[in-house]
Amino acid sequence: MAFEQFKGKKFSEVKAQATTDKKEIYKKIPAKLRKGKEAKENGGFFDYKLLISKSNPNEGGDPNAVHLEQDPNTGETELFVTASILREMFLTYFQTTAGFPTSSFLQISQSFFSQIGEGLINMPAGELAGILGNPFAEGSIGSGNEVIPPCTASFKFLLHPGVNDDNLVISNTSTNALYTAWNFDDLHKRLFKGQSTASNALTAAGLTPRSFSPNGFLYIQEDFEPVWSVAVNTTTGSVDEDIVGEDTGNGTYGHLFALTSSYSSSEDYGIISGSVLQVSGNINSPSVSLQFGRNYAGGSDESSGYFYQGTVKGFVSGEGEFGPGELNENSSRFQIKKYIYYPKNTLTVRSGSFLFTPEFSPSGNANSAVSALTQAATSTTLYYISGASHTSGAFTGSFCGNASKAVSGSHLWLDANLRTPASAGFYAIPGTNQVLAGFIGGVTRSFVIDPTDGGTARDTVPRFSSKSIH
Repeated sequence: MAFEQFKGKKFSEVKAQATTDKKEIYKKIPAKLRKGKEAKENGGFFDYKLLISKSNPNEGGDPNAVHLEQDPNTGETELFVTASILREMFLTYFQTTAGFPTSSFLQISQSFFSQIGEGLINMPAGELAGILGNPFAEGSIGSGNEVIPPCTASFKFLLHPGVNDDNLVISNTSTNALYTAWNFDDLHKRLFKGQSTASNALTAAGLTPRSFSPNGFLYIQEDFEPVWSVAVNTTTGSVDEDIVGEDTGNGTYGHLFALTSSYSSSEDYGIISGSVLQVSGNINSPSVSLQFGRNYAGGSDESSGYFYQGTVKGFVSGEGEFGPGELNENSSRFQIKKYIYYPKNTLTVRSGSFLFTPEFSPSGNANSAVSALTQAATSTTLYYISGASHTSGAFTGSFCGNASKAVSGSHLWLDANLRTPASAGFYAIPGTNQVLAGFIGGVTRSFVIDPTDGGTARDTVPRFSSKSIH
């Protein structure tokens, strides 16, 4: 029979029993409640956003106001909430979501609160109201009876920070994802310390930390955010000793800041809006501090200009958390991707016009780019950092076919602020017989924060990598 571990038991009894496990609410609240037919957005009574705001201490909530237990054998859950939260959900449902006329609303709400509502108020001290649920239930997606499929994980950078301290804008293109955990490469070490401290406190209390990365910080978005961003500041006026490890006092260190809070509870260490996520190193000269600083000419040669790069990774999870296609499956983890940005107001941006043919088109080769010179083609304007002797900017790449030469040319952009990457392919220089290859890839590095979660970072901005004469 269903819900054998929960039926007929009060919150205090379920909480004390050894046959069920306490779980994070953002991980285990059934999709039927948060995204399915019982969710507010689909005409149901359950307001997931309200529940999160009432339980997240980073937003003034009380983590003890909500509690979730799961049967480890069946996956069934019971969500416990305070009487005030449940009353507010139903009041909103009667008043707005259900769309009852005023007279009907008054009659129905009066009947509800005189029966169930009064019962909630009169619960013994310390008791919470319970809502039963199970994963992959009918009606777990949309307003019908469909079952939510396993999630997939993918994301892209809509805009890079560029040269003017703009935001890094991220599009989460995952499907059927209920929440997301993000990880930035050079994280503020206070975040690691905070997560480690929270995990150690649970262990000392005889509890088991259930964070996905007990000793490493994860920026938790407890709900799916299709587009979000972090702020970039490469001219911070002061240097925090706890951030960089050494207080130089010159204010030359770059930072990435979270624009929203991450979820916090007894098991996951969240942060408030405005907190430092990443530290980028000395932004006045990568030769002095090569913490993610790179010279286009390589080594300590700054003559061709320089840039900074960071990486983003993480995972999404859907219904069931460890169900098919989710955590520990390839489809739930993001590919590690690089973003590019520059020191503010220190480098000169140049541009040039080219004739373009895509990398993956049927005619995508250097000869087709040359043939475009004789056709009525629309020229493409590219932007890049100035400094090198070549027309393209900082070009020091090899000739085509020479695999021993690393990609070392300019990153290619479609705007003067260097925020929108150009397309990968071949670029013919008008009036000449020269063709430049602008590809994505060729410069990768291993990147590991959590030993169980490593990988290779993927470039996301094309660079001039080779030149050929035709």
